[in-house]
Amino acid sequence: MAENSEALREWLTSIQRYGIAKLDNGPVENGALLRVAELFGYIRETNYGKWFEVRTEVNLSNLAYTGLGLQAHTDNIAGMKMRGILEPLFPVLITDCVRYHVAAKRYLCATDTIYFNQLSAASVHSLQLQGGPMNAAQIAEFKRNPNLEAIVKVRRFDDQGKVPKMETPAFAHYLSTIQKIVDSHSS
Repeated sequence: MAENSEALREWLTSIQRYGIAKLDNGPVENGALLRVAELFGYIRETNYGKWFEVRTEVNLSNLAYTGLGLQAHTDNIAGMKMRGILEPLFPVLITDCVRYHVAAKRYLCATDTIYFNQLSAASVHSLQLQGGPMNAAQIAEFKRNPNLEAIVKVRRFDDQGKVPKMETPAFAHYLSTIQKIVDSHSS
């Protein structure tokens, strides 16, 4: 279909008009689903990757395999939405800090016992909902990110900011710095 522009146009028109389209005799090799989906839009990654097997487990270890509806932030939904807004305005260094905010928590919990031991009960609970600490393969993959150091630093700053009644400057205090970054990125 990707090679046949008329078929692709009809298929995309159906998606636009009805929100769904049927693809007969589509490709079946590994990765084909992602290539087809990319024909009509950006694929937002979750903490589990671009796709994962949809199933319901009785004794689930995290919410990826529940049959229940998920609340926001269980898989960094807010971060994914903000990333789409931020990407045109800010450099990748900054958008990666948003995109990998939950992953940084999972990474730190797997690699830093002091970090894990300082989590509140609510943070430990949300960690389990977010997939738990990373395994060795996930750690190795996460370490490949060229912005790892900044991502982890921002995560730690965020954790330090969770102090009840802590006084911080108003948003207006940061506006000129934000504007400078936006201006330098868009030029």
